[in-house]
Amino acid sequence: MKNLKSNINGITLIALVVTIIILLILAGVTLNIALGENGLFKMASQSGEVAKDVSEEEKVKLAVSGAFLDGTGTLSKDNLEKALKSEFGEDATLTGDGPWTFKGERKTYTIETNGKITAGSSSGGNDKNAITGDTVSVANYGDRVDYVAAGKPDLIWRIFHKDENNVYLISSKMTDGVEKCVETSHSLDYSNSKYNDGSDAIISDLRYLNQEWFDKLAGTPSTDDNAKAVAYLMDQEVWGDYKDANKKATYAIGGPTIELFRASFNATKEKRRNPSTEISFTEVNGVGYLAGTSGAYLIPGDIKGIYNIDSKSSCLLASPVGTYNSNVYNVDGSMGRLMGSVVYLDVVLRPIVIIPKSNFQYKILPESDEE
Repeated sequence: MKNLKSNINGITLIALVVTIIILLILAGVTLNIALGENGLFKMASQSGEVAKDVSEEEKVKLAVSGAFLDGTGTLSKDNLEKALKSEFGEDATLTGDGPWTFKGERKTYTIETNGKITAGSSSGGNDKNAITGDTVSVANYGDRVDYVAAGKPDLIWRIFHKDENNVYLISSKMTDGVEKCVETSHSLDYSNSKYNDGSDAIISDLRYLNQEWFDKLAGTPSTDDNAKAVAYLMDQEVWGDYKDANKKATYAIGGPTIELFRASFNATKEKRRNPSTEISFTEVNGVGYLAGTSGAYLIPGDIKGIYNIDSKSSCLLASPVGTYNSNVYNVDGSMGRLMGSVVYLDVVLRPIVIIPKSNFQYKILPESDEE
């Protein structure tokens, strides 16, 4: 009887241990299914977020359709904003003059005048102001974004231009609500022997920013002082502090070129307070660009100041002027025009960072009077 009782107890203990182990394994599997990286709870949460995204997009589509009907087949900012308010409440507003930008709770939408809607990437409800390179439009030019330069963390950065490959940010500093250049009394140190080849010292990856000039050079590099100064302004090593720590930006240069300035300025024709002005050139020669007959008057603060600065300062561009071989382009603050400036004077600069569209995803930041 004692031996029988001992055997029964031994079998029961082993069975209990095995049962507990099996239960622990099942509990672990169950928890992983429910709470794991691809678990039920996360999938349910993601499904809920997707459903919210889809719901918001459908409401935007309904608003656009309603605005078309209200406008008898056309869209205007007024009827579109009215339709959006009926779907999203009185806080719904549009920015831009066509295409328009609408910032929803889930995504930011670009709405073109023909009714085409482009939605930004989903923000999961936490980043409604996020924009990507594909959704940047003229309406975003001048918007402040949360880009941070590794060596200059206190600077403010604004969207300056977008082309088929890159987004360009320009640096700006706010003081008493007025845009300022960020590098004051900065001498162009182009005397370094690395710039002796002048225009030939500019790396090939950046030559497209002065393409008309390089086309005119036809393979014969310019070694004038203004060509050396432009090479310095486009030297990626000199301006490396303006690139971000996470290496989203490919290049940083000392200022926009005249071609980049022209492309950005002319693209905002309908957004500016004086839409009739444009920037053009009558000719490009071997020395540099010649000013066009329709040179634009730059209104201080227009498009949040990305084209002009205050009346006390001027700002150099990274392009040579063809009139004299010692001049580069200058945004003259007192006259509000593009002019030539000799390269050996102390200058103020507004660096540019160049970010591939595939790397561009930043938040639009609110404006502040305390900047």
